[in-house]
Amino acid sequence: MGQADLARVFVDTHALIALVNSDDSKHEAASLLFERLVHDDCEFVLSEWVLAEFLTVCSRRRLRSAGLRLVSTVLSDVAEIIYPADHATFEASFALFRQRSDKEWSLIDCTSIVLCRQRRITAVFTGDKHFSQAGLNILL
Repeated sequence: MGQADLARVFVDTHALIALVNSDDSKHEAASLLFERLVHDDCEFVLSEWVLAEFLTVCSRRRLRSAGLRLVSTVLSDVAEIIYPADHATFEASFALFRQRSDKEWSLIDCTSIVLCRQRRITAVFTGDKHFSQAGLNILL
């Protein structure tokens, strides 16, 4: 994937979890990629849907502090764009969720796929194969 392809990157829950969970098999790769993307002045795009899912996973005591720190950093220093959890996105995502019963995409995956398609974002900071099934480029 070329440099121009990484101008805007959608950040998925999978990558955020890998960043805070040292036991995650993708932890080291996620940390290195994150540092590279920050260094290259990549525009990070997130959604409130992803942040809510991430904090839900981080509600476990072991990850809670690290999850809160990461979200605080993302909100104040890293994320260029954070899309709100709005009803129109929910409706479009729920429609995709219903249409793609052949896939094991979560509703949050569907919100991210919808947002990427609407905003013409092709690169996703994730290791989740569901995004490649949707025609997006996964970076992890």
